[in-house]
Parts: sequence; structure tokens; C-alpha cells
Amino acid sequence: MLDEDGDILERRRAGLAKRLLTEGSVRAAALHRIVTLAARLFDMPGAAVTIVGSDDLRFETSVGVDLTSVPREESFGGRTILSDEVLVVPDAREDERFRHFASVRQERIIFYAGAPMCSSDGLRIGAFCLIDTKPRRPLSPLEKQILKDCADLAMSEIESRRARMLNDILQGIARSVGAALICTNASGSIVYHNPAAEQLLGYGPDELIGKNVAVIVPQRFIAAHRSGMGRVAGGAPSKLSGKIFESVAIRKDGVEVPIDLSLAVWRSDSGLKFSATMRDITERKQREESLSRLAYYDPLTGLARSSGFLRKLTAQLEHGGVATAMLAEIDGLQSINDGLGHAIGDALIQSIAIRLVGIVPYGAKLARWNGQTFAVMLPEHDPIKARECASDLEVALAEPFEIDTHTLVVGPSIGAAMAPDHATSAEDLVAAADLALQAAKGSHGKRFRLFERSMQRASAARRALRDEIRKGLDAGEFELFYQPQVALATGAMIGAEALMRWRHPKRGLLTPGAFIPVMDDSMIALHAGWWTLDQACQQIARWRAASMPPLRISVNLFGAQLRYGGLRTVIADLIKTYGIRPGELELEVRESIANQDDDTVVALLRDLRDLGVGIALDDFGTGYASLSTLKRLPVSTIKIDVGFVHGLTARDAHDRAIVGAILSVGHELGFDIVAEGIETSEQATELTRMGCPSGQGYLYGRPVVASQLFAHQSWRMPQLAPVAGE
Repeated sequence: MLDEDGDILERRRAGLAKRLLTEGSVRAAALHRIVTLAARLFDMPGAAVTIVGSDDLRFETSVGVDLTSVPREESFGGRTILSDEVLVVPDAREDERFRHFASVRQERIIFYAGAPMCSSDGLRIGAFCLIDTKPRRPLSPLEKQILKDCADLAMSEIESRRARMLNDILQGIARSVGAALICTNASGSIVYHNPAAEQLLGYGPDELIGKNVAVIVPQRFIAAHRSGMGRVAGGAPSKLSGKIFESVAIRKDGVEVPIDLSLAVWRSDSGLKFSATMRDITERKQREESLSRLAYYDPLTGLARSSGFLRKLTAQLEHGGVATAMLAEIDGLQSINDGLGHAIGDALIQSIAIRLVGIVPYGAKLARWNGQTFAVMLPEHDPIKARECASDLEVALAEPFEIDTHTLVVGPSIGAAMAPDHATSAEDLVAAADLALQAAKGSHGKRFRLFERSMQRASAARRALRDEIRKGLDAGEFELFYQPQVALATGAMIGAEALMRWRHPKRGLLTPGAFIPVMDDSMIALHAGWWTLDQACQQIARWRAASMPPLRISVNLFGAQLRYGGLRTVIADLIKTYGIRPGELELEVRESIANQDDDTVVALLRDLRDLGVGIALDDFGTGYASLSTLKRLPVSTIKIDVGFVHGLTARDAHDRAIVGAILSVGHELGFDIVAEGIETSEQATELTRMGCPSGQGYLYGRPVVASQLFAHQSWRMPQLAPVAGE
């Protein structure tokens, strides 16, 4: 009997099989040639492509087989799709599993060898099989591999045929909804275009007819365009047909317009034809550029954020191999914020940025690293110039700042590190500069320190802490706390985030900030990640057994869990062991990890979604995930970073714009949205007004042990701030 997840997978598999049978995708001349070739290759009287439906198995394309369908429970293919391996039955009459089949008793199938046919999304929809009415020897390993290759080839042909059919449907839809469409003959002459193409490209009615399609292709792409068309016209398959990708087109006035482009190729009675379906994505690109600007540049100062600085530093190291990274922390800024307010503090930060822009050397890059720290990159390896730059920073900041009616005095503590002496990657170089900065802050009278190897004792301390963490995990010193997530409109608890806590035998209860940063991408992070998942799933099962209301429990993933493999297997085992249902478990992935152009990670996340597990993009907005990245990732939830939430009550127009953009994108793409770090009724009111559906934070409840979550009352809906005018 299938469990709930297995039943869902079977329904998906059977649904695809039904669609393929209905569409006729399995009946094609190319498939018949593959089947015939396989029969000849193996010297078999019979070969077939079979599709396993809900109740029966169909022989859709076959040679030398006089069967059209058999009940699924009496089908060899029904057994074949249970595994990725080739099923070989030398003599079905002697095999207890099959001897009772009608096809065996009638001696229509005595020998059987079948390889599962697996769709691109992992569904086994049938089998490619060899059949004989007399017994045969088992297949050799090489023969099994060849049979698997035949199955893959047949499946590829089926999916290609289906893709072409679906593309035809999409072309019709595109015409009806106003997408620009251009059709050409084999030589590239335009034979048809619709009114939408005229509007997109700036031409009059029929003005494009007879022109070569190259008139809308940018000059830099002309050679590749002509080569590709010539290759396809010569009989080669199109590499781009059926795909949708971003490109640009040239309008009549010479202006480039960004487009989503889909190409198709087909043969008609009049010869080879090409079509291009185009959609204007100018507004989308502008939104992406706006999000990119907001994500990579600090709105208060206009300087690069830390993410933008790291990109520039990485580029410098890859290009030249040498660089100096400097971190300058503004001493006294926190006390100014606390004593005079953030408005004065923000004005001071802006004034500091203006001064620093005027004194950094030519070719240097300046960034706002975090709230009270600036970063400088020098494109060279020179200790003397690093000290000169640090001295210039000190002198520039020594002069008092006149902000409003206040005269403010601040000073910097500066740390620097040089590549390749101290590190070879951007992250490591900044880490070394940070160690030097901490040393400068701890020095009396020394505002600048250059990294020294002796500073690496801090790294040794980190390693010692990792050892303690490992021992603590083994000793059961860790436990999970749960912070409620609520529907902002009603205050109803809809989920909870599982958060690690460490009951240290000497230091007491520690929050993640005390130990998570030292785990990095290590095996200890992997160990902690598996432990967290197991504990959270156990708790879900306990709550269900106690008849508690169902919740979505979010668990943070470490990058190591995504990179070291085994995550899908672990999750599948946990789902089976604890009976986790779809919607009960959500995995949170940091945006910096999810935004990496890693097809392996994307495929893994898709596999997890197929298991019924939600995927949340954590701290969204702190990095940059483009719209195309969001479409590529199988995300179900995006979490708005706490920094942007706090910016709402600080009247930060840029934070408000980012939150609004995130909500707009999230709603448009159908994601759940959770705002993090809600601490005041004013923040909750503003988020609700902007359309944010859910959130979490101290306003609703601090993290508590599992036994207190449902008894805890602080998550209930607080009184929201009044709406202006009420």
C-alpha cells in the first residue's frame, strides 16, 4: 500500500501517462524506428514501448508483439517501473512472480527484459522492453546498459514530441493574448507578422513582409543568428526551438528592446518555416534593475553594500591577484544614535560618506559594510599606501561634524589585510581585515592595525568552540525552541520557526548568534543540520499525536546540507519515519545560497518540493535574487529581512520601497510571504496595510520550548496601531 506521499507521486505519474496516451505522443514514426532497431540489435522477435496507466498497461509502439493492453496487476511493466534497474525474466513460466499471468499461460510472453522509461521530472511512466515466446539467457551488464539507453532514447523522443505539441499550443495562445509573432521561410525572409509585432518593433502594417529577419537582430548577434538558421535549414536540429529565453530586438528606430523570445521550427508543404514569439519585458528589466540597485547599494549613502563590495573585491582578485581590504568602524556612532536618535545618526553617516568619497585614492572602492563600518578596497599590495590611506581616513574624520544644531566628534578604528599575503579570496581577505579591526579596537592609542598571523589565535578559538559544539551535540546539550508565525490580519498562529538553543554546562542558555557563526560550511554544520531536522520532525509527529492544530514548521538549512549531498534521502526517510504530511515541514534557505547559479542545488530543491516540503527563501532582500532566479527556484515562501521591517517605522523610504517590491513580486509569483522581526504594533499595522499576509517577531512571541508553544499566549494578536484618519 502506498503512503500519502507515494500516492501523490503515483497520481502524478499516472496523470502524465494518461496525457501522453491522449496526446498521441507515444505513437510516432521515430519511436517505431527505435523499437525496430532494438529488436534487431538484440535479435528479438518482439520489442515495445509500454505505458503503465492507473489500471492497465498499453503496448503503444511495438514490433512482433500481438498484445495491445493487459491489466496492470498482470503486467511486467508494472513491476519494471518500481525500480531504476532493468528487469530480466529469462523464463516467466519458472518465475513465481509471473507464472500466473495470462500472457505467460498463453505463452505470448516467456522471456522479458524491460528498462524503466523515466520522464525529465523523475516519473517512471512505462518500460522499453524486449519480448520472446521462448526462454532466453539473462542479459549481460553491457546489454542491460544498451537497453537502458534505448529506454532513455525513446523517452527523449516522447518528451521532444510532446514539447513540440505544447509549443504549438503556446504559439496559438501567444497570438490570442497579444504576443508579437514573426514567421519566416528557410532563407529568413519574413512571410508573416501580427499587429503586436508591428507595435513592438515600430513598423507599419505589412512593412516587415519580405524583409530578412536579421533587421531585428542586434549586430553583435548577426553571425550567430545566420549560422544557426543555416544549420537548421540544412537539416540539423534546432538548439533553441521550444525554449523561452531573454534576448533583445532592434526596433525600426534602432533602439534595442529587451524581450522574452521563443523560437519554433516546422516543415509545411511550402518548406521549412521559423517563428519567433516575442514579449516586451522592458518593465520587468527595469524592476530587476531597481531591485538590484536597492540590494547592492546602500540607500542612505549611495555607496555599495557589503555584497556589492565583495563582488568588486572578487573581480579585482580574479583579474589582478592583489588587493588591500580595509574596514573602518566609526567609534561613537552607536552612542550618538542612542542619545540623539537615528535621524541624527543617519545624517552623520551621510556626512561621513561624503568626506570619505573625497579622500579615498583614485581607483579605490568605497562601501558601507554595515551600520557603522565602511570598507575600502585598494587595487594594490602596498603596506605603506595602506597606512597612508588609513591616516587620510583618520584625518578626514577628525574634524567635527555639524549636524542640525549638534557638533559631533567621531573617529575610526581601522583594520587592513592584503592579498595574496593574508588571503586569496574576497571573503577570507575581509575576514582577515576584520581580525585586524578587532585588534585595532582593542589597542590603546592605535587606530590602525595591519593583519598579522598572530591574530589568527581568534581562529583557533573558533575551532575550539566548534569542538565544544560537536561534544555538546553528542551530549544532548542542544534543543529546539519554536517562535510562532501568525496571520497578521487575525493574529492566528499558522506556523513556527524551529530555532536551536544550547544549554551550555558553563555559559548557560545560548542563542544561535553565539555558536552558529563558527560552524561555517563544516561537517559540524552538517551534523547540527541533520539533528535539527530530526528533532523538528519528531515534534511535528508528537503534536499530531496529541491532536494539536496543524502548523507549518520551518527549519533553517545550513549550506553544508545542500552541498554535501544526501539531503533528499534524509528528508524522504524523515517523512516516512514520522509520517510528515505535505505542508507540515518547510525548509529555509538563505538567499545567498539559493542565488548561486548551481543547477544541482536547484534540482535538489525541486526534488524536495516534490516530496511535499515547502522551500522558504530566508532574509530576502539582503542579497539579490533576480526575477528570473525566483522563477528558476522552486520557492514556496519568501521571508522579508528584519532590517527592512525595522526600516518601515524609521520612515526609510528605500526600505519601504524594497518591502513593497518584495510583496509585489511575491504576490505576482504566488509565494507565501512572512515578515521577520516584527517588534511593534506600528510595524505590524504598516505591513498589514501594505498587504503582507504573515509575520513573526517579539511582538507575537519569543522562541519557547515545544511544550509551551500552544500554551504560550503572547503570540495572540496585539492591538495594532490606529490607521491615520481613524
